[in-house]
Amino acid sequence: MQWAMQCARVLALVTFSCATVASAKPEYRQSTCIGPQPGTSLGLAFPQDVAPQSLLVVGVTVLGLTSQITAVTDSLGHQFRPASPLQVGAFNVMTQVWYATGVAAGGPDTVTISFSELSQIIIYVHEYGGFEGGAEVDAMASAVGTGTQMISGPVTTTTVPELLFAYGVSHATAFTPPAGFTTREQCSNDMSADLVVETVGTWNAVFEQSDGAWTSTLVAFKDASPDAGSAGPPDAGPPDAGQPDAALPDAGQGPISFRTSGCSVGAGPSCLALLWLYRRLRRDKRERQ
Repeated sequence: MQWAMQCARVLALVTFSCATVASAKPEYRQSTCIGPQPGTSLGLAFPQDVAPQSLLVVGVTVLGLTSQITAVTDSLGHQFRPASPLQVGAFNVMTQVWYATGVAAGGPDTVTISFSELSQIIIYVHEYGGFEGGAEVDAMASAVGTGTQMISGPVTTTTVPELLFAYGVSHATAFTPPAGFTTREQCSNDMSADLVVETVGTWNAVFEQSDGAWTSTLVAFKDASPDAGSAGPPDAGPPDAGQPDAALPDAGQGPISFRTSGCSVGAGPSCLALLWLYRRLRRDKRERQ
C-alpha cells in the first residue's frame, strides 16, 4: 500500500509538471490600431480589460521630419522598452516596436505615445498571454527598402514556443501578411501580424505589396523564465542503479532532489520524479531476483 501511494504521488507530480509546461504557450488576446492622426501625443485604449501578466506589444509609425518618441506609457503603469531600433524609411517615415510585460494588476488600459514635435501618428497595440515568467526579446530583425517584397531579415529563435510579431509599413495600397502569419490590424498602409512557432529555427517576415518604399520588422518574444522552453541536458542514459536513492517528500514539501547524472542541477520535478521511480523499480527488480 505504501509503495502504491508513493507511485501515485510521483505520477501526480509528473502530470502536474507536464500540464504546467504545456499551458505555457503564447496566445493572442486582443488588439486595435488608430491613425494617422496629428498631434504631439496620441492615446489608444484596448477594447477590453488587459489581463495580469500580459505581454503588450506596440507598433508605432511617425510621419515627421525630425520628431522623436519621448515617452511610451499606459494607465496600468507598465514600463515600456524598445523591441527594435528606430527605423527611418523613405519620406522620413519612422517606425519602431515597443513592448512591456509583468504588471501584476490588470484592468482597463490606454497606451499613450508622446513626441518631441507635431507629427502624424499611427499606433498599434496588442495583448498576448501565455508568458508565465514574463516575456523578453529573443531576437529581432528590421530592414527598409523598395519593391514588392518587404523582407525583415532572418530571426533565429532559441526556445520553444515563441511568439513572432511582424510589423510592416508600406507606401502601397495592396498589402498581404507573411506566409503563415495571422493579420491582426491594418491602419493606413501599415499591418501587424503574428505567428507562434513551436520549433527552434530561423524565420523571416516577408510582407507582399504592389510596389514602393517599405519597412519590415520581426521580433521574437520568449518566456523570461530561466528554464522556459528548455529541452534539458542531452540524454546521458539510465542512471547508475548503485547511486543512492532519496525518499520522495510528502505532498507540499517542495521539489524532489537526489544525486544523479540524469538530471541537471535545478531540474524540474518531472525529470526528478521519473528518475526516482525508475531507480526504485530497478532496485525492487534486483531484490526479487
